[in-house]
Amino acid sequence: MTRVWVGLAVAGVLAFGAAACGSDDDSDTASTAASTAAAPAATETTASAPATDAADDAGRTQRAVDAAKQAVENEGGKATVPQGKKVAILDLVGTAESSKRMSDTTKAVAKAFGWQVLSFDSGGDPDKAAANAQSAVNQGADAIINVSVTPALETQGLKAAADKGIPVVNISNLVQAAPGQLTAQYTNQNVDGMLALAKVMNEKVPNDSQIGLFETPLLYGTSLGVKALKAENDKTYHWDIVQDTEVDLADIEGAVTRGMNALLGTHPDVKGILIDLSPGFNLGGQVLKTRNQCGKIPLYGAGDDLINLKTIRDGCGTALFAPPFEATAMIAMDQLAEYFARDKKPADIPADDEAVEKVYTIDLLPPAIVTADNLPPEGEYATPTEDYRAFFKTKWADEFGVTAPE
Repeated sequence: MTRVWVGLAVAGVLAFGAAACGSDDDSDTASTAASTAAAPAATETTASAPATDAADDAGRTQRAVDAAKQAVENEGGKATVPQGKKVAILDLVGTAESSKRMSDTTKAVAKAFGWQVLSFDSGGDPDKAAANAQSAVNQGADAIINVSVTPALETQGLKAAADKGIPVVNISNLVQAAPGQLTAQYTNQNVDGMLALAKVMNEKVPNDSQIGLFETPLLYGTSLGVKALKAENDKTYHWDIVQDTEVDLADIEGAVTRGMNALLGTHPDVKGILIDLSPGFNLGGQVLKTRNQCGKIPLYGAGDDLINLKTIRDGCGTALFAPPFEATAMIAMDQLAEYFARDKKPADIPADDEAVEKVYTIDLLPPAIVTADNLPPEGEYATPTEDYRAFFKTKWADEFGVTAPE
């Protein structure tokens, strides 16, 4: 196996799913961003695609509604969410499409609850990530949503938040945290997604075949998914990973493009390629197209960015797993609403996916698998495994008397 290192490692863990910086007409917004680049206009469409089977769709929705009603009962019935709270969003890189989805969701829910949003994007600068955490506390945040930024970059700010009893909830990619740094984490379930993707991959990539792998060790949750896949490969598929490219998040485009060309030029017998981070999937598809390999070498990846779905639609991508990015933000906001409405302590907030599932009686976070056979209509995202929108629409109406954003 050839291990390829592309680019220089950045200080700390960069996030591919992060909140976009900038102001919102309905929110107080502060930013120390070095980069204010907007996400592509196509990301304005965030509705989930309808299920292909009407009966399945109805069943998913009813399951979510039933779970929501039970969750309200589990929480203690009706409650009033106090208005005027300030919620800070801490982001490291705000240009990814998945980032905008989570940021927009957080802001829309905040508007429904009558809260203000303080939005921070460090533009990929680890020093500014550290400053932003402290700024959120200094500017009076009542709660903080951390979007995949490693706590090691935010030590002082997180300590200040803990000292003031401010809950800090991480969403999207799982991060490593010291005891007391984070109140909770609601995540993309990369391990389940990667293992499910491996099964789909095996339909076109036979056991013992040569494959290329692009992985991002600096993203902790993503790296756990890759480790799980490698372990399963050792037991089940026995694919020969002839090139393992470690992608530097400071140069994703260059890393994937150079790595793909090196892989295809050096290993003409490769039968499949897997790229573990969302922005890399389309880049890999572009190289396949340039080299006239679309449809000849299957390409697998993560994240249903609209451009990634187009890559599959155009025949240059094969399959990907799609985490419900918006769901992580909605769970975080819902648990903060419970925290404020019921005068809870940070320790009372469910600490992780498993703990919140017990309260909800349903797991809202399993990733979906997308292939050419179940592509959503253009401009729409993948149908989530569970109907989290119906869940929160029901829960917030019944419990808080609040209309959930569409």
